[in-house]
Amino acid sequence: MEIFTLKEYLNPKLKKIWSNYYSYDNPIAPMFPESVVKNEVLFLSLNPSLPPFVKDVENGFTQSNPWRFLNSRISYEENESVPHFKKFFKIQKEISENWTFLDLLYLRKSKQLDIENSYKIENDRNFILEQVKLTLDLITEINPKLVIVANSFTEKIIHDKNQTIFNFNASLDNDFVYRYNNIPFITRESKFLGSRFWDSEKNKGRYENMINEVHRVLKIVNKKTP
Repeated sequence: MEIFTLKEYLNPKLKKIWSNYYSYDNPIAPMFPESVVKNEVLFLSLNPSLPPFVKDVENGFTQSNPWRFLNSRISYEENESVPHFKKFFKIQKEISENWTFLDLLYLRKSKQLDIENSYKIENDRNFILEQVKLTLDLITEINPKLVIVANSFTEKIIHDKNQTIFNFNASLDNDFVYRYNNIPFITRESKFLGSRFWDSEKNKGRYENMINEVHRVLKIVNKKTP
């Protein structure tokens, strides 16, 4: 397991982004976990939620105390994490792979609708897109074995062709694996994971399709890994 600590990498870049879009003192600081793991399956959600052991929202242009690493090598209960992550532990049992986690964004919003509405406003949209570019750069740096996009609005943002801040030039290779910078992504099959009803009977077929696609891509990826 190769741990990649995020604070040193992210804070200088986030300070610049936050300073460009906030003109007042003490905005809510950007938020992220203390570490991710390189070269493993990566679940990519939308925006951070405060875990139960964080009592206060931190202010400022950088985060001084990122919350603790989410470790897939111990149980969900041992992680003492929020219910959002329980689904990833369930999927882990079916794909037999350790995983790590990132959010696409670093701003704290309780409701996804707030982000969707902000995305309709040019200045707010650029603020969001600058964060996305940073996350895509980070994903390239940690080189995950596979990225599973776990939110429909995350998929919408990264596929937005009406912007010039980043270029998500993903395409299918000869094995019909969707790759960005040679990193496999699953988006269409997995984006329903952002719904609170992701494990409902209505989504049973979608869940099975996603698991089958994850198995297919991992088989190709693991075969080509030295």
